[in-house]
Amino acid sequence: MKRITGLVFSALLAAAGLASGQERPASSQIVVEETLRISRGLAFREITLYLRDGATVWGRLVGAGIEAVRIRQAGKDLDVPFRDIRRAVIKREKNALASKGVVPGMALGLYIGNGLLSGAFSRPGFYLERGGGNISLGSGFLLIIFEPLFAAAGGALGWLAGSGARQKSFEFPGDPEAGLASWEEFVRYVGGEPAPPRVHLLIQGGPVDTRVSQGLEEGLAGTGFSPNMYPGYVSNFSYLRAFHLTYSVKPRLQAGLRISFPSEPGRGAHSEYDPNYYFTGLWQEYRATAFHAVVSIEPVPRKAAGPLSWNVGLGVGLAVIQLRRRATYYGSEGPVESVAEVAKTLPSGVVFSTLEFRLTQVFHIGIAADYTFIPAAEAPAMADFGIPGLKVGLGNASAGFVLGFHF
Repeated sequence: MKRITGLVFSALLAAAGLASGQERPASSQIVVEETLRISRGLAFREITLYLRDGATVWGRLVGAGIEAVRIRQAGKDLDVPFRDIRRAVIKREKNALASKGVVPGMALGLYIGNGLLSGAFSRPGFYLERGGGNISLGSGFLLIIFEPLFAAAGGALGWLAGSGARQKSFEFPGDPEAGLASWEEFVRYVGGEPAPPRVHLLIQGGPVDTRVSQGLEEGLAGTGFSPNMYPGYVSNFSYLRAFHLTYSVKPRLQAGLRISFPSEPGRGAHSEYDPNYYFTGLWQEYRATAFHAVVSIEPVPRKAAGPLSWNVGLGVGLAVIQLRRRATYYGSEGPVESVAEVAKTLPSGVVFSTLEFRLTQVFHIGIAADYTFIPAAEAPAMADFGIPGLKVGLGNASAGFVLGFHF
């Protein structure tokens, strides 16, 4: 490719010399001096060339070189110089494109379906139940029934999404620098080399270090309340910790938006029982949704890393938080409930890293880690129950899996 690019620069310089007063050769004198490899799927594919003088040329793609595209018309080859082409449109195979969306579609279908089946999407922070929750009912009966349906539905939608347009278009600007970029993209495509992905959707999940809930529990020391022996039926595994959508502004630099859910499972506590079995139950929970503008880089070039891609990034934004405490006194006259909460929007930041393994051109899997920073806030006091206010930091960390979809 470097040799070809050098030849292109030479051709552009020569063209500039011709524009300065030298006579340009006729189109029939332009030849494909170095024929580039045409992928098997594009050989003899229909191609339409829209020329700068308003003419349109149609034929079958048989070759491309430094200066010209070779097409076949009525059994004869015609070389059309790049400098005369304004736009090139290549008809492509629809079924081959559609098949690329099947595996990513199946993966996304399974992910969404299992989230719905487990009930994770209905809980703050999208936490799974302890022991697998509803997924394990009936000795895996639900999995046996629904897993193939999730995969089939996702694969079908992926097939439809991948079957999109049946043609590929290339614009060749008159500007030499922009024209070179278009030529390189054209060369990669007709040679069967996939274009580097520009749009990236990452879905992250995994165990969360529930520091906020632990801090709230520690704040009950000396109040007569003890954390419940069983923290609850929800685990600390977040099925959807975050997702972010980014765009490649440069080959190894991405920018976009990340939405994360650093909420934590609720925790319960109770006061000491008295002889009459009067006691107070306490339930406290932390909910948060963070929005960050993010940038990330790939420290190692993708080709050097092979099927692996490593990405590190950071972001700044806002977090919408809610700290809520609900105390219920169970006495002789029945339960008496009191609620105190604080809700506010705070500045926030995030650092994250992903390591992905390429399964297909579109679909990657891997591991991810992040720390979401949210400044401290005051947990509300409940004076009637002897529960003081408490200042607690609201950031937490997670390490787990990532599903990557790259287009």
